[in-house]
Amino acid sequence: MATNELTSGQILQSVPAGISWTAPPKSRAWQNPPKFTKLSDVADTYISKLSSGEMANTVLDAIETKAPLASLAEIIMLSGVQRGIHTLDTGILVMPVIIEMLKTAAMLYDIKTVTYSDEYDTMRTIPTRAIKMAVADLMKAPAEEAEPAPVLKEMKAGLMQRKSKVEV
Repeated sequence: MATNELTSGQILQSVPAGISWTAPPKSRAWQNPPKFTKLSDVADTYISKLSSGEMANTVLDAIETKAPLASLAEIIMLSGVQRGIHTLDTGILVMPVIIEMLKTAAMLYDIKTVTYSDEYDTMRTIPTRAIKMAVADLMKAPAEEAEPAPVLKEMKAGLMQRKSKVEV
């Protein structure tokens, strides 16, 4: 006679809840051993990647928007972790190298940089690239006619004021 009850051994081997919603084990790059484990190998990878021609335009566009270099370096580093190139620990240790590479690229093209976000908050000028992007967006948008502002009627009493009783 078959029963629907699980034995104690089957309970310990049962499938965890929600496993069908997740990817198979070791199917993600960060679940496997990293490609590079030495800090010098990770730094060399970023130096060669950031100095390549294919990355130059993308990096310079990001720097021109006055985004903090530390934030850009963090994004670049985390994408390396996600792709399984290195661990998070070595990524954190290599971030100063990435920031220096970004500073060097900006210096070569005479672009003013902001290294940390607290410097960004103290800036009082609007970056020219941001102005150009805003103007381009406005030029793409169809011209809309402005509607006249609604005319408010004068009220003789406030909204919460009781109406006076009229005597007849």
